[in-house]
Amino acid sequence: NIKGHPVRYVCYDIMKFVTCCLYSVRSRRRVSNVNLVCDPGQREKALFDFEWADPLLLNFKLTSVCACPGGCLTPPVTCSMKDSCTCDMSDGTGEINLHPLDNPWAPFRASHLVPDVGRNFTYFYNPCSGFTFAHTPCTNVSSCQVDTEATPQIFYPLGHVAPASEAVTDEEGNVVLKYTGGDDGRQFDVTLICDAAQHVPEFTTMGEVTRHYYKMTLKTRCACPGLCNDDPVARKERYLKWRASHPD
Repeated sequence: NIKGHPVRYVCYDIMKFVTCCLYSVRSRRRVSNVNLVCDPGQREKALFDFEWADPLLLNFKLTSVCACPGGCLTPPVTCSMKDSCTCDMSDGTGEINLHPLDNPWAPFRASHLVPDVGRNFTYFYNPCSGFTFAHTPCTNVSSCQVDTEATPQIFYPLGHVAPASEAVTDEEGNVVLKYTGGDDGRQFDVTLICDAAQHVPEFTTMGEVTRHYYKMTLKTRCACPGLCNDDPVARKERYLKWRASHPD
């Protein structure tokens, strides 16, 4: 009980990535619900957000590593950045090196449909050295969101070239790079998915999951600790693909 009021707990899973718990504190006037959202990357500071309300109900969201089962009982596995795209795993498994994927003349590209707007946005990402789209706000950035259906097209810088100095791991064990410094407070995460057979990287995006916060994934053998010092196969495949789309 909280000050004599009953507390009700309900736990469930969402898409196997997020565990939520719901509790209610009843007063004579209204009910307050707090959804506990598991985020292994949210270790230093919990995020508390108001979601919605009606006359007798208030809904909030608390995002924290402590919402993950056992999340606050064990030390986190991190990856300390050595430069903008190389880091050392704290569990001793080795170094993650994305330098072979650095490609400022042809950054990774993915699209995401926003149903509420009814249009696609295109996202570009390049680790290590960033990239520049001439005569646009996306100059020396790690990622750029482009509204390609607008006339003229609108460019939104999403973050600095270098991520945070220490990368975290999610509950699946994937390293998550966090980037800040985008236009109007924009920031984004890139989840690195280790696949030793993935010579040609696969880049995807979930788009803008909350206001000015974006999520992306990069599936590649270079996300595997100690595996990728250089990857000429990936470089050649990407170069041939780029040449095929730029015959001139």
